[in-house]
Amino acid sequence: MKVSAKGRYAVRSVINLTNSGNSMKSVREIAEEESISSDFLEKIFAKLKKHKIISSVRGAHGGFTLNKPPVEISVYDVLYAVGEDFTPTPCSSEKCGKECDISYFWSMTKDYVTDYFRKITISDIINREIKF
Repeated sequence: MKVSAKGRYAVRSVINLTNSGNSMKSVREIAEEESISSDFLEKIFAKLKKHKIISSVRGAHGGFTLNKPPVEISVYDVLYAVGEDFTPTPCSSEKCGKECDISYFWSMTKDYVTDYFRKITISDIINREIKF
């Protein structure tokens, strides 16, 4: 599994919103602070909003904010919302269509990685409390 720029930027942006407390932030502000294209970040935020990780308010004092505390948002939630694929190889998905001596290993690897990302919260990253 390789996390794309979209996935990395999504996690960084959620952390940025976390660090802003309860303040609303615009896409432009976050894009500038994180050195991300505003257009690209808007697409990412649309997906995060669709998956109810963030919400928005329109208007002069509007912007984006988290829908729940960072301790309740897993890295998996964020990566899944933007469409990251957790399969390390086609052998670990239905795409392969074959059952061979190694396919179970790749399937287990996918399950392990998915479970790992589900256990790590945004709060864990900020507080550097990631445990293996």
